[in-house]
Amino acid sequence: MSPFRRDVVVICALAVLAFVAGSSSGSESTQHFLSQLLILGLFASAFDLAFGRAGLFSNGHAAFFGGGAYASALSSLQFQWGFVSSMALAALVGGALAFMFGKLARRVTGIYYALATLAMAQLVSVVVEIRLGKWSGGSDGLAGVPRPVLFGVSFDAADRYLLLVCALFVVALITLSLIRHSPYGQVLRAIRENPVRAEQLGYDVDLYRVSALAVSGAYSGIAGSLFGGLTLYVGPELLRATMSIDVLVMCVLGGPNTLLGPLLGVAIFETSREVITRYTDHWHGLVGAMFILATLFLPLGLVGLVRKRRRAMSSTAAPARVIA
Repeated sequence: MSPFRRDVVVICALAVLAFVAGSSSGSESTQHFLSQLLILGLFASAFDLAFGRAGLFSNGHAAFFGGGAYASALSSLQFQWGFVSSMALAALVGGALAFMFGKLARRVTGIYYALATLAMAQLVSVVVEIRLGKWSGGSDGLAGVPRPVLFGVSFDAADRYLLLVCALFVVALITLSLIRHSPYGQVLRAIRENPVRAEQLGYDVDLYRVSALAVSGAYSGIAGSLFGGLTLYVGPELLRATMSIDVLVMCVLGGPNTLLGPLLGVAIFETSREVITRYTDHWHGLVGAMFILATLFLPLGLVGLVRKRRRAMSSTAAPARVIA
């Protein structure tokens, strides 16, 4: 089975498992939590396209996620746009912001790239919350974000919205996997490994990096649109640096440049937050400690550790089969 087909099977299995678990539980809180996991899983996978695949240390993804959420909410509340149009606008806003960030920061790399994108994301946050407060609701945000109605079917109920999220999760993750395994994705991988060699081979490194960030931003905007519909609210916290840091932690915990890594990282992160917040409000500190430990002892994340162990076991078992 090819890697892409294996990804398709895994993605569909995860979506079906989430929907069956939510439907069988009959609990709106469980269905809400599963929808949140899938939406943030899409966000983390979009981030990993830039971070894990292209090697772009972006700290500005909150702007793409929150920008998409605000664009979708405003188009629905102010102009009564439909679900498809609002989501398309969210993808366009997320992609446009990411393209602008990529163009402005294309001359720097590493930690300087992270600082540049962080500064631009903070600027977007201030502009949306203060300068555009008349439209965005300022520090109060936008409440009453409607859930979609498609083909005469309302997805206002938690179980139906979970079904919609599962369907869009499958479509988005399959297209992301297709991008990763395409020749374009292989070029991004080559640029991450050795940008100088890739440029010598004739590839426009700056163009590929900017385009990778733009595609990542578009998918992040879609995730933001879904998140606004889930919570029925869009607020300035979606644009703040903590959201960018959270998605980075999720990706590193699970394992960058993998399909399951970001999804596993989201599950660990969100489950840890749900458990820790029952005992203390300082959950970010404990999750931050987990991130530090993962960076020190699991540089490839949990999925990378499993792959490393599997390769080690296969290499030690191979001589025994030859002797036999």
